[in-house]
Amino acid sequence: MVEDASGQFVQGHPEWRVEDGKLVAVYATGNFRAGAEFVSRMAQLADDLNHHPDVELTYPRVTVRTISHDVGHLTARDEELAAGISQLAEAMGIPLQRAG
Repeated sequence: MVEDASGQFVQGHPEWRVEDGKLVAVYATGNFRAGAEFVSRMAQLADDLNHHPDVELTYPRVTVRTISHDVGHLTARDEELAAGISQLAEAMGIPLQRAG
């Protein structure tokens, strides 16, 4: 994916930003158990897509980073995964954590 394409993706998905060449989003899960459940469901999605993000589970948030490690930059696979994670968060009622 070219840099312009990642910018277009982020414009349509404001919960994501490009940081150090990766798509990054932080979700406010509120507590550790909700975060763990979110990560568990995200793992199933990632397995289904055969594309796996870097995930940091902490109290009270989950940070997600995705890049196509095999090619060293963002690709359409990252966009597809990020969009799926956004849909999952919305379905679970997990809000984006706004930068402060």
